Amino acid sequence: MTYHLTLAVRDDLTTESEVREFRNYSLIDTDIWAISDHPDFVAMSAERTSYRQKLRDIPEQAGFPTDIAWPTKPE
Repeated sequence: MTYHLTLAVRDDLTTESEVREFRNYSLIDTDIWAISDHPDFVAMSAERTSYRQKLRDIPEQAGFPTDIAWPTKPE
């Protein structure tokens, strides 16, 4: 059985820990894209790879943690 989180970008996150927690859940939501031994695995597209990298780079954004440019999750 496969479970997927449904996350919507939130604009009410104001502390570093809140932003990091939401970012981490967003990465967890897309881990299925990177787990090669999962039955639903399909090689990650460049778009998905870029999305995950942008999530990892969020703490490096100039406006972190109060002004975040959240990447758009690809299908």
